[in-house]
Amino acid sequence: MRFVFGDCELDTERYELRRAGQVVSLEPMAFRVLVYLLRHHGRAVAKSDLVKACWPETVDEQSQTYSLRNCLYKIRQAVDDAGLPQALIETVRRYGYRFTAAVTSIPTDRAAVDTTLHAEADDRAPPAARTQAITLPGWRQLTVLHCELVDVAAWTALAPEDFQALIIGTDLSLFV
Repeated sequence: MRFVFGDCELDTERYELRRAGQVVSLEPMAFRVLVYLLRHHGRAVAKSDLVKACWPETVDEQSQTYSLRNCLYKIRQAVDDAGLPQALIETVRRYGYRFTAAVTSIPTDRAAVDTTLHAEADDRAPPAARTQAITLPGWRQLTVLHCELVDVAAWTALAPEDFQALIIGTDLSLFV
């Protein structure tokens, strides 16, 4: 899943955050907290829910509070929301946090293909859902012209010179 907000883009499959097209380093726990906030954007998320989702095995409440504050500080630095007017992540006093920026969720290619297959089966689906897999940026169509399955056990019987010739492609008559 990819989330686009402001000048940032978070890709959960590539495990990267980009701001203005540049990859921004973010620690794993901070990344996890940001993903949780993005999945619940627009809603106030209780601190206890965030802690339970991101630090389920930690018992010490003081450690949990410190870790959460540390992660939020790092997230705000990474997405350039560290100033006083918190435009992206709002602190809800005595409750938790709310991701307030507009977020666009873009399914990954695999999810888009599933959506496309279901959309073609359902005639009532909107046309945009049918073409979603084609319009994803950064993906190209690949056509395989030729593919053969070869018995790998036969490769072990080759002399090293014959194997090298086969890999380089200079002598393809070894298996004919």
